[in-house]
Amino acid sequence: MWVDTDISLLRGLLAGWPKKLASIAVTRLHPMLPGLDKPRRGLRLGGYVARSGSTLYKVKILLESDEPIKSLPLLSEYSILLPRYFAGIAPGMTTVNELVEFVADLVVEAWQGAAEVTIVGSAIDEVDAFKPITSPKGYYFNALLKPRSIRVVGRLEGF
Repeated sequence: MWVDTDISLLRGLLAGWPKKLASIAVTRLHPMLPGLDKPRRGLRLGGYVARSGSTLYKVKILLESDEPIKSLPLLSEYSILLPRYFAGIAPGMTTVNELVEFVADLVVEAWQGAAEVTIVGSAIDEVDAFKPITSPKGYYFNALLKPRSIRVVGRLEGF
């Protein structure tokens, strides 16, 4: 996952959510911008993720509904399992290599639409494996993911 602040990067690493810093731009809605005041059917949104001078992704979404839904695919339906790894960087330091379940309360307000994803990629980020294999759906959403706990599921070997 790409993020644009160091606090998001650190919070993710501590919870087991691997992240990288990037420049992220998305269409922002505001109640005082005519036409961009709220999500609605027919609204076109876009964004991109760029890192180290290269654009990784470009995304376009055409919203298909005026009414929000209260869930997001995968995030609302399944447990969130994450690998958490901290190398023992000096003699005597313990290496942490475990699988954790991120337990959280999720409140979502989302609008679904048709999406177009263009993967550009770069020399230092392998993103080709994330190319959509079917026509993707896109979402404009507001979400509150309130952590309740992080539970260790098991130890991992390797790395």
